[in-house]
Amino acid sequence: MLTTTVIGSRPKPDSLSSRNHDTSGWTVDRHWEFRPEELKAKQGEAIEWAARQQEAIGVDVVSDEEQRCDNYVYYFCGGLDRFDFDNRAVVDKRSEAWSWNAPGITGSVASAGVFLVDDFRFTQNLTDRQIKVTIPGLMTIIDSVKNEYYRDESSLAMDLAAAILKGVRALVEAGCQIIQFDEPALARYPKKMIVYGIRALEACFDGIVGVTTAVHICRGAPVEGYAKANIDNYTRIAPTLAIFKIDQVSI
Repeated sequence: MLTTTVIGSRPKPDSLSSRNHDTSGWTVDRHWEFRPEELKAKQGEAIEWAARQQEAIGVDVVSDEEQRCDNYVYYFCGGLDRFDFDNRAVVDKRSEAWSWNAPGITGSVASAGVFLVDDFRFTQNLTDRQIKVTIPGLMTIIDSVKNEYYRDESSLAMDLAAAILKGVRALVEAGCQIIQFDEPALARYPKKMIVYGIRALEACFDGIVGVTTAVHICRGAPVEGYAKANIDNYTRIAPTLAIFKIDQVSI
């Protein structure tokens, strides 16, 4: 009667990676404990373990639980052009709830590859259940970087949408039937969502058929000192969500 799935990511095994904090104490990414030649195999083992755990508890739609992600936003951004991870700058993001060292955007954003297809196929070979792939939403990407190139966020959003759409097309061609966009920033910025957020997010799957689309929206992680988004924002964005061309909304 109900189809179940895991919304977010499972914590990485301590044997695989350790937390990497910036000077503010915010966990910005993970420090992998293995060299590249070993890392992919070790991540694969973690994904297989996560898939078995999901099967064991009866989860219907299985994901890799983002076991390859050092950071759920930046992992995907690593496959885009013009993201500078070497020269980070301190930013105040998530409606100024936190500051951390973020990568910058130094030019016109475009897709540098469709690596998520390999991730999808790896998980697909582990189970006979449906597979879901997660992609960070463009508003959340924008709210996780220092924009040093675009004059306005709307233009950046549409270029990100075009890059994401390329990845979505490749996933659908590979047989992926469920794609979830992780977009907690929607709950932070209702006005931006109405001005360009929904239009740009819909562009991420423009012309795509035969796939279930989902968007995950949340008010923020339960971290001490980290202010969550205003709970009234759910009421503010509800009318727009009601006409949103997406199949599922996760709150």
